[in-house]
Formats: sequence, structure tokens, C-alpha cells
Amino acid sequence: SALVQHMVLGVAQLWVTPQLWLKGGLGVSALYVSYNDGGPDDALDDGAALLGALGYELVSAQHFSLDLQLRLAGASYKLLGEEITTGMVGLGFNWY
Repeated sequence: SALVQHMVLGVAQLWVTPQLWLKGGLGVSALYVSYNDGGPDDALDDGAALLGALGYELVSAQHFSLDLQLRLAGASYKLLGEEITTGMVGLGFNWY
């Protein structure tokens, strides 16, 4: 089994310089246990979610960009009395 957290967020992004951006958002989250045997998941709690991110665009081409990202997201669960924070360092690939 695995503990799974889903978040749905409304997010805004601000460009500080042509390469550096900040991102922030608010939303809702859900926490549940997922079983490997194909059985139904057990919902544990719903909560409020918050996201903060920082990124730097490494490459900007006509139809794509590549950026380095640092993201932190947190959720607060009232019934469980718990707060869960997740972090990510990643490489973002955007095409347009």
C-alpha cells in the first residue's frame, strides 16, 4: 500500500527578470491510502493546500523552454491533525 496526496491548485506566476520567475497558489488536497491489490482506495481526509515555487529559465527557444525549478507544497488536514509538506527540484520542459 501507499500513502497518496493529491492537490488541485489555482496558481499565479510572476516573472521577476526575463529568466527568473516566482509561482504561488492555493487550493484543496486529498489524502488516501492506495492498495496494490486492486482494491478500492481508503480516503483519509481532505484539506487546504498551498504551493510556492521558484524557477530559472535555462534555455528559451522559439517553440520551447527549459527551466530549473524548486517547488514546495503543503497541506493541512483537520481530521487527522496533520500537516504534510512535499518538495521537488526538477527540470521543466515547456513547448508552445
